[in-house]
Amino acid sequence: EFYKIPIVGSGLTGAVLGMDKVAMKAAFDGANIEQAPYIWFYRTDWYKKQATFVKEIESHLKYPIFVKPSRGGSSIGTTCAKTKVELIRAIDLAAAMDTRIIVEEGITGAREINISIMGNAGSDLECSVCEEVFHEGSDFLEFKDKYLPKTGTKSEGMASTDRIIPAKISSTISDKIEIISKLIFNLFDCSGLVRLDFLVKG
Repeated sequence: EFYKIPIVGSGLTGAVLGMDKVAMKAAFDGANIEQAPYIWFYRTDWYKKQATFVKEIESHLKYPIFVKPSRGGSSIGTTCAKTKVELIRAIDLAAAMDTRIIVEEGITGAREINISIMGNAGSDLECSVCEEVFHEGSDFLEFKDKYLPKTGTKSEGMASTDRIIPAKISSTISDKIEIISKLIFNLFDCSGLVRLDFLVKG
């Protein structure tokens, strides 16, 4: 953008907010978009007062708890912790990858529903149908689920993940997902093509 070179996809605002989970969640809070309860902090503070943070996390969030580097991608450094010991190890891992760590309360029993939005912020946007993604074994789609071949197959990553298109959800839920997705797309000043992932309960 600075050198006036044409690019594909979102500009600076969308790229930054889409990558930085702390900034993203602050934007969601400001727009009253429902999300999982969370806490974030700097790794320097974590190193100084681990016991205080563990106590605060366990007081405000229920296990399972997901721990992530704020600016990580592809699930690298993301861990699902189910005990205090696992929580501390997970935070140490995330702290090795970023200066800010985010911990979220896990949403159990939810379905993973995805949607794609195409267009330019501030203009008419086009929505795909919703899809539901299924995965086996782990508590979430890890790096290996996204990018590595399944055992005994030649297909790789998400291309071999089980999914249903369109997702078997009510029109009320799909309409709500579309509304929220367009809101986020415009809020982040996105352009091009964006995929948004939702956890749906009920």
